[in-house]
Amino acid sequence: METASTILERPRVKVMDVGEMFDHAIWHFVDNMGLYFRIMLYSVLPLGLLWGLAEDGLGLYFWLTAGEILPPGTAPTGDLLAVAIILVVLFFTLLYVFAMPFHAAAVIFATSSLYLGRRPTARDCARAALNVYPKVFVANLLLWVVLSIGFLLCFIPGVIMMFVFFCYYTVIVLENGPILGSLGRSAELMRGHKRKALAAYIVFMFLGWGAGFFEIIIPQGFGGAVLGGAAMALTLTFWPVINTAIYYSARSKVEHVDLDLRVNELDSGGEEAAHAPAL
Repeated sequence: METASTILERPRVKVMDVGEMFDHAIWHFVDNMGLYFRIMLYSVLPLGLLWGLAEDGLGLYFWLTAGEILPPGTAPTGDLLAVAIILVVLFFTLLYVFAMPFHAAAVIFATSSLYLGRRPTARDCARAALNVYPKVFVANLLLWVVLSIGFLLCFIPGVIMMFVFFCYYTVIVLENGPILGSLGRSAELMRGHKRKALAAYIVFMFLGWGAGFFEIIIPQGFGGAVLGGAAMALTLTFWPVINTAIYYSARSKVEHVDLDLRVNELDSGGEEAAHAPAL
């Protein structure tokens, strides 16, 4: 049973270097795992499980047919293969195109609230994500298009855009700005913070490899799909946490948000800073 949002200690927003940022984000993630797990239950975990089961079904089809394990005439038909492929594509699309923007928005809201001294419930985060979901969904598609064009232009422009627009989702969720205008806002915040974005991409790449390897070594079946889906969901949840940490570090450096929060805290006993998910 979830309780209403509660006020925590004073805000923990400041400029952080790469090592401090990851150390803080990891412990923040661990300390608030209960909240993030409940958010996963609302979003990516069920679809991750279904996607894993569909992948296992597709792998089982090729294992049975290629290994000639079944007697002649009893091997799965081509219709079964088509169904397995359709299910894999369907759940992948639902997960990464539709559920992932909602999940990222909910995690960003949760992390921002915690950074600013307020502990939200998973329902608070889900409601906040639903409020901005249409804008985040369109922004997600737009960013895919922009990055794809960049990678087609000799690859290097795409890499640069990945760093420049690193905080794009976070700006959309927390500042609720215009979709196109938030691209420029992200570029403004990321000046001088591209090294942190590079470190985040490297860490996320290794986490993705680790989750993929974990899915390979675990046995197929329902239990394997659950473990694989959980590993994937944890990876997709940690990314918005890092993204939000970089966002607030950038705002603290560019706009002195950390000092503004301290002034608000002194003026109002911490209440003003604690009641808002973002400045």
